[in-house]
Amino acid sequence: MKKHVLILCVLSLCLWIISGNVWASPGNLASDSDSTVPAGSAVPQASVASKSAPLDEAQWPAISNAPGMKGSEMDMSSSLDLSANAPSESDKKCAFMPCLKLVDPVDDVYYTVRHHTTVAQVAPKWGVPAAVIMALNPGLTLESKLEPGQKLLADARLPSGPEPYSRGKTNRGRISNARPMPEGEGYFLRTAHPNSWGTDNTIRALMTMFAAYHEKYPDGPEVNMGDISRRRGGRLRPHKSHQAGRDVDFGFVHTVKNESRHPESFIRADDTNLDIEKTWYLIESLIRTGEVKVVYVDIRVQKMLYQYAAPKLTPEQKEVLFSVPRRETSSAAIFQHWPGHRNHFHVRFRCPAGQLTCRE
Repeated sequence: MKKHVLILCVLSLCLWIISGNVWASPGNLASDSDSTVPAGSAVPQASVASKSAPLDEAQWPAISNAPGMKGSEMDMSSSLDLSANAPSESDKKCAFMPCLKLVDPVDDVYYTVRHHTTVAQVAPKWGVPAAVIMALNPGLTLESKLEPGQKLLADARLPSGPEPYSRGKTNRGRISNARPMPEGEGYFLRTAHPNSWGTDNTIRALMTMFAAYHEKYPDGPEVNMGDISRRRGGRLRPHKSHQAGRDVDFGFVHTVKNESRHPESFIRADDTNLDIEKTWYLIESLIRTGEVKVVYVDIRVQKMLYQYAAPKLTPEQKEVLFSVPRRETSSAAIFQHWPGHRNHFHVRFRCPAGQLTCRE
């Protein structure tokens, strides 16, 4: 009898240990190493409603010839619903400004061919395996000739599937089921944009920002979209971050065109070429999505933004937004100085709600 009791006690102890390790394991999946970019402000997480994921290979051909290519790119006239974007709440996550409702995601993403090329050549420029492009666009082979202006389906997913999942920190992380940034109005993707993949809240917040910008300034300059993350995340040189689908680089709005030999490069900002009104509206719209954790930008640009925006803001809004002028709460502000960011914004987004192995 005593032997049976002893055996039961040992089994119970083993089960308790196993159960404890299982529940504790998610926290051990992320690295504790520090990012090259500082942690920034701590802001509550925002919820993400969309749940979508890439289709299985067997399902691709069935939807590749969708009539009219609906949803192939972001249509600003339908994506931004003014009534839906009425103030939903105004609290610290939106810098005490009226929050914007995120636009709906684009589930079928088409990319436009820019030059005479082949599937084998264009696939790495889009960050999509050639096999995926051929499966989504029946009849194409690796050596199929593609013409400028031709649109190809680059990503397709069902709304009922699992959402993009961000794991670990931005400087040591991964992402699965990543969502690509679609083409749209108000901005441009570079000819080679293999690193345009992010979490659901990252992509939808960017789409919301550009929809607001294009509606306000339909004839305004297109904003230069830089790197987000690779399709599956991980190290992305030369960046130390951009590994988990939650870091984004994009340019400022300027009063002059980029006349350099590299027209898709970012332009260094100063008081002679920065369109301060449009640049402020752009970044303000992004912050109002409630998904932004921190914005890294050179302090000289931040001072220009502060001088323009401060008269329109309450003391409470200025404190949560700007780290200038210096004060005790500056380290918790959304705008933070970081060297090397005088020609673009580096925005870090919050972890999607409920993703326990995502680390901020």
